[in-house]
Amino acid sequence: MENKKLIYNESIGELYSRFETSEYGLNDSDAKKRSLKYTENNYKKKNHFSFGVSNSINILLLVITILTAIISYINSTTYLASIIMFIIVLLNVIFGFYYNNNGKKDVKKTINFKYNVFRYGVKKSIDIAQLVPGDIVELNENDRILFDGRIIKCENFEVDESMLAGKKAVIKNSDIINFEKPTDEISNMVFSGSSVINGKATILITNIDFAQMLDKLDFSNKKYSTFHEKLNKTINNLILISYLIIIILFIINIIKKRSLLDVVDLSLLLIIGSIPVGLQIILTIILIYKKKIIEKNGFKIKRLSSILDIVNIDTICFSTIDENTINYCNDIGIRCLILTNKSKEFLSELNIDGIDNNIVLDSSEIEKMTDDEITSAVKTCQLYCNLNYKSKCRIVEALQNNKNIVATLGNNISDSLAVCESNIGITNSNNKIINDVSEFIIGDDIFNIVKLLKECKKVSLLINKVLSYLVSESLLEMIILFISLVLNIRIINIM
Repeated sequence: MENKKLIYNESIGELYSRFETSEYGLNDSDAKKRSLKYTENNYKKKNHFSFGVSNSINILLLVITILTAIISYINSTTYLASIIMFIIVLLNVIFGFYYNNNGKKDVKKTINFKYNVFRYGVKKSIDIAQLVPGDIVELNENDRILFDGRIIKCENFEVDESMLAGKKAVIKNSDIINFEKPTDEISNMVFSGSSVINGKATILITNIDFAQMLDKLDFSNKKYSTFHEKLNKTINNLILISYLIIIILFIINIIKKRSLLDVVDLSLLLIIGSIPVGLQIILTIILIYKKKIIEKNGFKIKRLSSILDIVNIDTICFSTIDENTINYCNDIGIRCLILTNKSKEFLSELNIDGIDNNIVLDSSEIEKMTDDEITSAVKTCQLYCNLNYKSKCRIVEALQNNKNIVATLGNNISDSLAVCESNIGITNSNNKIINDVSEFIIGDDIFNIVKLLKECKKVSLLINKVLSYLVSESLLEMIILFISLVLNIRIINIM
């Protein structure tokens, strides 16, 4: 990342030299080379999909399907068991895919902003993904700014920086600044996340990190909460128990000199009995039904599994201050952080129960910290001011490094990266980009998050009852099968 102090201190001629460009802009060949360089240097988007709560179940069932087919072929019996198992695997995959991937979007399709760019003196309409440092861009009224840049020339140029520094209207100019200033006082530059209110300007792009990060937003890389971790652990433990029982059975049957094929046949029954094979299907059906009920209250849920994930959060990052909401979250044991564009003085005067207003950090302080220092700081600091998008992301990552399960409530495009990085993303905005990376859209009223938590808690209690029943049933089936196999009691078999 370029040093902004040097950029706003330098003359236009010096900047042209630094970025190897001119008033006519880059030629297409140079722009293409730079585009490839910046694509390589930025992290790659990871495309992956999940096929259910526990892929180990589907893999195991598929193996059992193949084995039962082999046994049926050897015994010249019906393939009914194999067919049933295959149908179960197929349904688990379908329901599991819908459960985890429902609501996911390619955010790249949403970010379709175009800019007027000068390429060697010729004005062209260029997609945001093709912008590079050194490009000369023309900005006009209502344009969204998704890059950092130095103003070359401007006319009645006014920018909305409310999402950066809390200032609704900032008058800009192209004058050189000869001394160091905080970001919100740099008048000859534009910054990512702002927008043009009035006038027009010609800009030299100096940094495209924000645009690159937006282009790489990946909704599918969400970090799952403890619900899924505990559920997968329970399922894997059941499977492990069944394996141990099978080993014992093989030893017993070797001693008693029983048919190896019969042992394999009955062992497969034992494994099937140990697995809650209908779990994924039942879980998905319940959540689809409950999702419709919750959405009748004005919410929009983007991913089914997030209904259970949100119940396990222990930290919420707010970009908007609502004392009633924060007090409720504090009362139920959820730690609240305020990540805002307000001034340090404003936050220091806040008087909210459970929040220490004596410690307030801003972006300039966070940028100087190492990752370890931030990870330590977020353990005590709950108030953050004058934040840019990078600082918000670093705070969320630091919380997760401390094993916190984090929800972020964002309300503008500069929050979208932190929202996407969080375990649960929530928004009360109509902005399409931040909507596409959020699991929940809660409407205008921030207090709706309280209602959402209560509704999802009800669903979680119901799911836990269902899980308890299914796990108990699996354990009972294992016990019955084990006893029958040890005592050599024949059980009805469809293999």
